[in-house]
Amino acid sequence: MVSRAWPVVALLLLTACMPEPPRPGVTTTPLGTLTDRSIDEAEDAVVARLEALGFTVEDRREAGLVMATIERGAPTGWAVCDQVLVRERDDRNRTHWAEAETLRARITVRFSDLAGRTSVTVSPRFDGLYLDRFDNLEFDRACASQGVLEPMILASAGGG
Repeated sequence: MVSRAWPVVALLLLTACMPEPPRPGVTTTPLGTLTDRSIDEAEDAVVARLEALGFTVEDRREAGLVMATIERGAPTGWAVCDQVLVRERDDRNRTHWAEAETLRARITVRFSDLAGRTSVTVSPRFDGLYLDRFDNLEFDRACASQGVLEPMILASAGGG
């Protein structure tokens, strides 16, 4: 007699053997919204929000463009950084896995007039800063956005 539980057991075993779901990929796809605010009002609101989040906003701003950076110490919840395999230069057999020690965040926000409304587009860039323990040199690698920062910026502009 065949047990009725075997399909459930088989399904559980199959599920346990499945790989982890893929992590979000590194994306440069801009996200955007429309707002009824003027371009100047939306820019001012975004700059204020960026500064409140710890960004340094570039002084020489162009009309319709805001760029800002957190060089070190951006919140780690904003991005996912992979471990990186580091090899020693003189002995390629010596390796270690490096974890991002801190996060750099750069953001570009574009504003344009679109049929009497203001279009706001946000393009983030995150980099993990790693340490090569063999040479004691820092290097960076792109990290995947978690999609946390972008909605905060769009909401401050008056959209979404």
